[in-house]
Amino acid sequence: MENIGRIGLIGDVHVEDNFLSKAIDNLRKENVDIIFCTGDVADGNGDVNKCCEIFRSNGIVTVLENH
Repeated sequence: MENIGRIGLIGDVHVEDNFLSKAIDNLRKENVDIIFCTGDVADGNGDVNKCCEIFRSNGIVTVLENH
């Protein structure tokens, strides 16, 4: 197994797509090697489809959670 290095974690997104993009930008500035989302993507005031596209376009692995 390959050594991953620095890991970034995001959780409790609750479709806050603007904050999600900012969080990813901040993690990229910290030179993380991979970003994971620990769940709770849906159920909020933002756009769930936009959040999913942000995850896809950034290659972020997302864990299924209760939201």
